[in-house]
Amino acid sequence: MARARPSNKLATNRIDQALAASKLALAAMVQVTDGLNVPFLKAAPQMVYEIINLADTVKGNKDACTQLAIQATDLIKAMVDAAERGKCAEIDEQLANDMEDLGRTLESIRDFMEMLNRRGMFSRIIASNQDGATVAAFRTKLNDAVQVFQIKDQISFRISQQVSSDSILQVVKNIHDHQLSGFKLGKSSYHSELHIQPPASPENFYGRDDYTNQVIHTLLTNVPARLAILGPGGVGKTSVAAAVFHNPRIKDYFQNHRTFISCEALLTADSLTESLCRGFDLSIQDGKPLKTLLNYLQSAPQILLVLDNFETLWDADNENQDTLKLLRNLSTLTNLHILMTIRGILRPPGISWTEPVLEPLPVLSVDIAKMAYLAISPTYDHDSLEQLLEKVGYLPLAINLLANLAQMGFSPSALLAAWVKEQTRMLTLGGKNKLESLDISISLSVRSPLLERNSDALSLLRIISYLPGGTKMHCLADIASHVKGITEAQVVLFRTGLIYWMSDTTLNILSPIRYYVLNNMIIQEHELQQIHNFYFSLTDSCKRISPNNVMKFKQVTQAVGEEKENLIFVLDKAIQRSMIEHQALQAVVDYSEYLYWTVPSKTLLLKAIDIFKTLPSNDMLGANLIYALGKLSQVVSDNSHAKEALTQAMEIFQKLGDREYTAHCLRRLGDIARTEKHYVDAHQLIFQASDIYQEIDDKQGAALALRSLGDVAKMQGHYYDAKEALSTTLAFFESTDRKIGVAKCLQSLGDVARMQQKYEDAKESLTKAMETFQEVDGRLGAAECLFSLAEVAKMQEDFTEARNYLHKAITIFKEFGDKSGENQCSTLLEEINQHEQ
Repeated sequence: MARARPSNKLATNRIDQALAASKLALAAMVQVTDGLNVPFLKAAPQMVYEIINLADTVKGNKDACTQLAIQATDLIKAMVDAAERGKCAEIDEQLANDMEDLGRTLESIRDFMEMLNRRGMFSRIIASNQDGATVAAFRTKLNDAVQVFQIKDQISFRISQQVSSDSILQVVKNIHDHQLSGFKLGKSSYHSELHIQPPASPENFYGRDDYTNQVIHTLLTNVPARLAILGPGGVGKTSVAAAVFHNPRIKDYFQNHRTFISCEALLTADSLTESLCRGFDLSIQDGKPLKTLLNYLQSAPQILLVLDNFETLWDADNENQDTLKLLRNLSTLTNLHILMTIRGILRPPGISWTEPVLEPLPVLSVDIAKMAYLAISPTYDHDSLEQLLEKVGYLPLAINLLANLAQMGFSPSALLAAWVKEQTRMLTLGGKNKLESLDISISLSVRSPLLERNSDALSLLRIISYLPGGTKMHCLADIASHVKGITEAQVVLFRTGLIYWMSDTTLNILSPIRYYVLNNMIIQEHELQQIHNFYFSLTDSCKRISPNNVMKFKQVTQAVGEEKENLIFVLDKAIQRSMIEHQALQAVVDYSEYLYWTVPSKTLLLKAIDIFKTLPSNDMLGANLIYALGKLSQVVSDNSHAKEALTQAMEIFQKLGDREYTAHCLRRLGDIARTEKHYVDAHQLIFQASDIYQEIDDKQGAALALRSLGDVAKMQGHYYDAKEALSTTLAFFESTDRKIGVAKCLQSLGDVARMQQKYEDAKESLTKAMETFQEVDGRLGAAECLFSLAEVAKMQEDFTEARNYLHKAITIFKEFGDKSGENQCSTLLEEINQHEQ
């Protein structure tokens, strides 16, 4: 007969009994701590009492929270008992600091449980896995506290010589396997058999053959070999190590003299030593595991030691030096080959690593990522699959979780839709370990002791995560100027595997880690202000830029182009903030000037205008936004929207008395009327603009208006008037070194010559115009010249040359999204084809 499962009521009774017992213990402690000369111990019982009350009322993860509260009670009780029996004297500064750290941990536990109590049912369900990881992190911190107060026994509370620090250790010794009213916290990690059992040889092992073979070759050809497989969490380091461990050539070479130790559950150098003894099946002699281990290793033949997740020990602050000392002792043995896996891209110091060292394990390529997914869950939805794999950054763990979710009936399209809403939270199979939840895997790095001890590193992580295009090294000091220890912060992030070099000059973060940080580590206001200051300053450099100033134009467009992905993201987020400032909207206006001269796009500007409409009125800012929209619409030949925007902007400028920009709007509206063959309207509008330019003594504006009048005359067939106006304007622009003006005048003069069937003159002017546009990176103007040159070549029946010009022009028009220019080229190509037929 199957054993009946205990009822929920019985389980609840056990929880109530456990918490009640802890409360009684704390009540007794309060009587003792009043007579102690240790402020921390006076306050700690009350703090833990609050934690127990909160654990009693939580709805989600109740068992885990109860265990955490009991663990905190045991720890404080051990410290109070030792202090009472030893008649505690003054404590030194280091111990006071350790107590402050423990106090902050208890405050964090209390705050976390208060937050859990405020959550609704839906939020509890969504955050269950993450909350479990947070509880696990707190338990690790309390375990660390046990070690801190254990190894400092000689100075712990200045206990009298009659009382050994064993009075603390005896009480806390069994925290890991504490059992109270049915609660089992589990055995100490190094008593488990599992961590000395190697993982099975990996299945679905794609894209790692070259890397694995390199490791095997190095192990077999170097005596001894010292190798470290580096990389972020979830990239497959353990799988590579397991594949190496089980490889037939490795088995033949090392025979039974090889062991695989998981360091993930180990906390001390001593626990690693004991685990190595058990891994090699050694009987510890005279209670001295290190001596036993070294005696065996010195007498054995070639040995392979695999240390998986070594960063757990390396990052443990209180055990760091002992662990490194043990590792260095082992590395002196000439018959011992060491292979370890470590999160991050840094190797432990003091070891002669075998050259060439292994490069950090990369994520999978696109094709290999698809193979890995399809091996678990075949699908025909390849388009959605490719998008999905890109979203998760081709990280092997994420791909494995996605494929396993797909086996439950989720298509790549459905998973992609879920990713948009849930991101890394969706990548779980319901378990609470790092192989079944991407969030838990990432949290092991984000919540590592090494990172949590460095506030600068946490701040830098939030900043780099906020910027989707990575962070240029030369920009880092400005973007994160508040981070004083910026080099150390980078080292910590490299060591934990949270950032990597995207190029020689750019730091970046894997996509899943970025989304995790964005969702779980909200960027601070002062950090966001630093980011805004940097990128708003960058947009400010775009004001009134022009290819006429070649040096400055190239400097600005290069600087902005390098940061374009980040800049668009920052501006988009800035204008959507609830406390939006006009500075963000003005930054969009300034950035549109860069877009006007490079690759025009109205998306961000349209969004900014929509948001502006919801804010208190600011006529000048509104006019600037609408005018910028009119310019961008005009440059991509979207005449209807350009006319609407420029007319609206002109009316506001007139109302504000801004005559310069009123004239700009009139001239641009005249140019649009000319392209639409409304020559009378065009002439009238441009003449009005010309009058204003002359009245305000704007010589450049007057020259631009004269050039526009020349273009109108050209379209009307008044070639003499056109040439006179354009030649006069050309001379002005040449004398003032305005290359864009020169190029446009040459372009128009070439078109005049073409219309007059003076083809050689036309080719000469158009070629000069095209070269001048190219000199200042005016690619759209160059494309227009290519189209005119194609027309000339067609008239001369040089159809091959005409096609060459048109294909080049079409490429540029497509890049700029200029449908009108693209359609004109396509029409001319059809005419050429028909003419040849």
